[in-house]
Amino acid sequence: MKAKILFLMTVITSIGFANEFQNNLGEIHSRIIKSRGEEQFRTNIIAQDLNIAGPSGSNQYLDYSGWVDGKYRHGADYSKTKSFLLGTNSNLATNSDIFAGIALGHLKSTMKIDGASVHVRSYGFEYFVGKKNKDKVIAGKFGYTENKNQFSDYKYRTKTYNIGGEFGKIYNLENFILYPFIKGDWEQYTVKKHNSVPKFNQYNFSVTPGINMIKIFSEKLMLNAGIEYSMDLNSKKYKLDENNEKKLPRNHGQFHMQLGYFLEHDFLVTFDYRRLFNTKYHYNIFSIGLSHNF
Repeated sequence: MKAKILFLMTVITSIGFANEFQNNLGEIHSRIIKSRGEEQFRTNIIAQDLNIAGPSGSNQYLDYSGWVDGKYRHGADYSKTKSFLLGTNSNLATNSDIFAGIALGHLKSTMKIDGASVHVRSYGFEYFVGKKNKDKVIAGKFGYTENKNQFSDYKYRTKTYNIGGEFGKIYNLENFILYPFIKGDWEQYTVKKHNSVPKFNQYNFSVTPGINMIKIFSEKLMLNAGIEYSMDLNSKKYKLDENNEKKLPRNHGQFHMQLGYFLEHDFLVTFDYRRLFNTKYHYNIFSIGLSHNF
């Protein structure tokens, strides 16, 4: 009898840990889709100041990620990923200072927990609209991400809805742009019930200051880098069961660096490194992509 109880407690604990890990990885996926779209949206606006915008002020990009490295503090390793990110941005034909764009993403990743594999598949979109007024930019956005999680025979879904805004200022220093910004995001986070995984809804609001920089070297190379730190105004909770909850730290930092090479004046090959981190995890992902200004 004691052996059965011990086995049952071990299974429940493992499922609880996996739920925590998967929710964390699903959040990372959501942030990658949103952040990549935000960065390209800003870049397309700044392209006017760097004289690399196409005739229509539009941009399309496609990224592929096939290598990841990282660790969660409790003992989970981020082991592999296959991810596609794409999007398009443009200004309006009737007003070149108003921009709109959309980012799409599909990410499939694996974590290792004590030798067992945990799988998370995510897909989502982010829509942007913004206005440039001389050297100032104001933008709004909304998006949705869904994560499908699998650990052993347990499968469940999480959903994230978000809406937000951003204000930034462009500093043009001759082939070198600095863009400090601050943004706010509201999110609704939902876990769909499955077996011992309880249904859960939560609302979060975060504030994120950051800075982006873009530098053109010898008309062939472009460096695009940035750092930001997101601070939640309320703690996210993770539900252990129907009656017990656990607080999780969601404040996190993010650093990205992209090196691009112009094959043509309007066609760029990119190599991208991104790091997300907080007190519980660090996550590094590497991508290769194509970007076209037209």
